[in-house]
Amino acid sequence: MGIAIGAIVLLVTGWVFWQVDDWSRDFTTNHAQLDPAADDPLLRPVLAAESVGQLAARVLSFVETTPHWQVERQRGGPDGTELHLTRTTSLFRYVDDIQVRISPVDGGAQLDAESQSRLGKGDLGQNPRNLKELVRGIDGFPSLQEPR
Repeated sequence: MGIAIGAIVLLVTGWVFWQVDDWSRDFTTNHAQLDPAADDPLLRPVLAAESVGQLAARVLSFVETTPHWQVERQRGGPDGTELHLTRTTSLFRYVDDIQVRISPVDGGAQLDAESQSRLGKGDLGQNPRNLKELVRGIDGFPSLQEPR
């Protein structure tokens, strides 16, 4: 019995350490945002050759068809669209809030997003993974930026 418990503890510990993407931030930071200077192209704002409405529809379609994601609030106006999304983690059911802003730009629309954990001091990299999942999920649209 003790060996089984030890094996389970070892597996869970291994899984937690495997989730860490960036040892310098993942234990001490519980938020992430898209940044034009990010090394990872999936963590940069999205520039799309679509209207604000088309890009918002693409985000909503992604959320509606992806497990663990939900639309909490949607607000549109002349300056663009704001979406409040949530994503619930599979294992511990933690909820992260994702704020998405889609603004008009010359020739299309720009998507900026920020993900924030509701609990804890560190996120073990979940918030950057949320943003990457969102960007991957809406990928495939005509882009104003260089190919990824």
